[in-house]
Amino acid sequence: MSPWQKWSLHGLILVNAGSGVAYLWMRYFIDNTDPFSVINHPLEPVMLQAHLLSAPLLLVVFGVVFQSHVAQRIGEHSLPNRRSGWLSLLTFGLMTFSGVLLQTLTDPILLRVTLIVHLASSGLFVIGYITHLCISVRLLRTTSRPPVWKKVSS
Repeated sequence: MSPWQKWSLHGLILVNAGSGVAYLWMRYFIDNTDPFSVINHPLEPVMLQAHLLSAPLLLVVFGVVFQSHVAQRIGEHSLPNRRSGWLSLLTFGLMTFSGVLLQTLTDPILLRVTLIVHLASSGLFVIGYITHLCISVRLLRTTSRPPVWKKVSS
């Protein structure tokens, strides 16, 4: 995986997860003091827009990373960070599908169930992704090869 793919994926996950958590907090955990307002916080629409606009970009970058990183390793069974990779991969699909459904459903019960699925799968995705990164960093530190940013003198 190339550096631009890594940093694009990390950045988009950070923007998408951060805006999602901020929107969740503003929408469901802040008490609205104005009875005539439909939003609870002035930045609530901005967080929703950031979340919804970063999601398609995240899908594209995830597809590129899938091709260059996941598809090459999907058949290997002895990798130490395989479980966290599978957790990230499976929850990403569920998170994406439930996110699209949230924008299209109108039935209140289905909307609530889909919201719970989206929140749970998103949380599991972020946990799996961070775990995957931590294991990968630990593996890079324990190997004998020098880090990418250090020049090797011959």
